[in-house]
Amino acid sequence: MKIVADECMHAQIVQTLRASGRDVTWIAERAKGIQDSAVLEMSKLVNALLITCDLDFGELVYRKKLANHGVVLIRLSGLSEKLKAEIVLHAFDKHESEFLNSFTVIEPGATRIRQNIDLAI
Repeated sequence: MKIVADECMHAQIVQTLRASGRDVTWIAERAKGIQDSAVLEMSKLVNALLITCDLDFGELVYRKKLANHGVVLIRLSGLSEKLKAEIVLHAFDKHESEFLNSFTVIEPGATRIRQNIDLAI
């Protein structure tokens, strides 16, 4: 599965997902400073899942109904970068196939997956 990591994504999460063999394009390396809607469009164009820690993507997906292949919102503030990366990797290892066409929230101790098939391409 292809993944687009939003600019706000921590480097250790990106590196950990890449080390696990996942294809991750990081906005911070490619198109720093682009608008959230452009990030979502980029992920859609390359058939990728978007991972972010930016709450604005919930509005883009649900209120503005922008098409997507899936969004994973990382809500792990206050934890070390290493622990964040471990939690995200564990969630991907366990639920990755469920992330497509879903809006997922990864929090300490929980991964909540909400299907948004109506908003998928």
